[in-house]
Amino acid sequence: MSSESDPVIDHPSDTPVSDTTPGALPDFKVDRWGPIAIMVTGLVMAVVSWQKWQDLLVDYGQQVYTAWQISEGQVLYRDMTYLYGPLSAYVHGLLFKIFGPGIMVMAWFNLGVLACLAGILYALLHKLADSLTATLAVLAFFMIFAFGQYDFGGNYNFVCAYVSELPHGIFISFIALYQFTRYAHDPGEKRLALLGGLLGLIYMTKPEVFLAASTALVAGVALKLSTVPARARIRGGLIFSGSFAVPLLLLTMYFWIHLPLNEAIKTVFSPWVNVFFPPFRSLPLYKWITGTDAVVTNLGKMLSYAAFLIGVMGGVLGINYLILKMRGRPALLAWPVAGLAVAAAVGFSHHIALMELGRAWPLFMALFTGYGFFRFWKCRGQAEGDRHLTLLVFAIFSLVLLFKIILNAHVYHYGFALALPATLLLIKWTTYDFPRWTQWFLGSPVFTRVMAMTLVLTFIGGHAGFAFKTYDLKGYPVGTGADTVMDYRTPFTNRGQIFNATLEYINRHLEPEAEFVTLPDAIMLNYMARRKSPIKYVNLSPGQWMIVGNDPVLRDLKASAPPYIMLVDQKSSSFGYPFFGKDFGKPIYAWVMKHYSLEKQIGAEPFADKGFGIQILKKNPAKP
Repeated sequence: MSSESDPVIDHPSDTPVSDTTPGALPDFKVDRWGPIAIMVTGLVMAVVSWQKWQDLLVDYGQQVYTAWQISEGQVLYRDMTYLYGPLSAYVHGLLFKIFGPGIMVMAWFNLGVLACLAGILYALLHKLADSLTATLAVLAFFMIFAFGQYDFGGNYNFVCAYVSELPHGIFISFIALYQFTRYAHDPGEKRLALLGGLLGLIYMTKPEVFLAASTALVAGVALKLSTVPARARIRGGLIFSGSFAVPLLLLTMYFWIHLPLNEAIKTVFSPWVNVFFPPFRSLPLYKWITGTDAVVTNLGKMLSYAAFLIGVMGGVLGINYLILKMRGRPALLAWPVAGLAVAAAVGFSHHIALMELGRAWPLFMALFTGYGFFRFWKCRGQAEGDRHLTLLVFAIFSLVLLFKIILNAHVYHYGFALALPATLLLIKWTTYDFPRWTQWFLGSPVFTRVMAMTLVLTFIGGHAGFAFKTYDLKGYPVGTGADTVMDYRTPFTNRGQIFNATLEYINRHLEPEAEFVTLPDAIMLNYMARRKSPIKYVNLSPGQWMIVGNDPVLRDLKASAPPYIMLVDQKSSSFGYPFFGKDFGKPIYAWVMKHYSLEKQIGAEPFADKGFGIQILKKNPAKP
């Protein structure tokens, strides 16, 4: 039943009706062309970005190397350091065990995950709004987030992420959100147990995703249980928490097979220990990510971008009012005015910081959370309350997920995952709730819906344009077969050529079974050469070096005495420690220089700020 006091909570209808019919919105027959547009967009984005998703050196090498070693029988945390939950690493390891190692093996799997997530998002947004909103939301997912690439490097997309646990955690979280919509409408113990089990899986991904999902789901379940008798409330809480504990107990039992019990328990909690590692908060990169490097300035930007977006929507509302006051025909004027809006957006695009609009997202999510709680509390125990509870859980998840980038929210970098739910919720409000409110107050939603759709498509298209330009810079193949990566072309960079030359040298001149250590962070070289690193510290970027320290790495190097060590140039200015051996890891570098000699240098001297290069060092002969 619709409520005359709140048109937003009416059940959506995809049946075209007249402009003034209460509770109905024009859908422009999107149920016919929407699915086709979604499939075509997904295919186009996949083709444009094919094998260009990852960065050649930074982060992603650890993802494929870890999966490869797990498929070879190594145990995560015991044999390889890893800062995140184990779920994705073991899933990828299983894939490598079945199909053989290959970057494209992981990519194909994640493309499947991506397609499933698109279906879940469509179903969720269709349930909360209508087919037009769901279609626009999935288009935004494909064109902004799933295949996004907005700066040098890669890794910030759903196909080959810098940490697979992040998009996988988002994927499972949206499954849980969709299941919660069903639980809120028709609660049952099986659905409650499923929610708890899904939350347990999310725990095994990445801490910030678990924090957001657990806050939202626990709040939602608690509020729903508050409407039932005390005995049912206690039973429901036990089912939910018990189901959550099952995946964690199974995980502990697995590691207990390979480690002492106390160490097995530590592995389950280790990702959270790293989150609260105090030195991280002092890193320039961390401060930039959170926005704490310039709190007042970033707060000002958040408010100014929020004011800008509110002003745009206010302008749309004002034009709609004038059209109706002049007895205009919204359906006739909507499309020409929308065309003018697109032309104006293109003409003034250099004055609009499109990539920074996301700064306003935390403020809007806070408002949505407050409004959702108010509406739920007012309607609790009723069907309307269940709908508002679902929206409240969605808003809480979106808000908490933004905490890591709270003062510098954006859809690029970490925002490819962290800003996704908030963006989808804003699309839902812009294209569905806003026109409904307009209909309620002014009588016709046609103009506002056309304008809302136009604004959302302009936002999507602008980001896709940035991604296309970035992908166009890539096209130099590195590696072979299923491990081919398209790196940046020359003369933009020559690192692809140097990387290929190094792989060729390794295959020709190193003994077939010779292992080597790669320093500081280019384990992709080990993976593509199929040469195991004899030490467990496979990534020694400044952030991980701060956690590990020098001594454990030195102990491993001395104990394993690898025949070769590769020094791969990398500049880590964003961490505040630009060069390995000069700004961090000095004792490690000194030990290497003392016990190893240069056999081959390809490209420039590493860590000298002279360009990209790799040095192949060979262990000095033992002295008699």
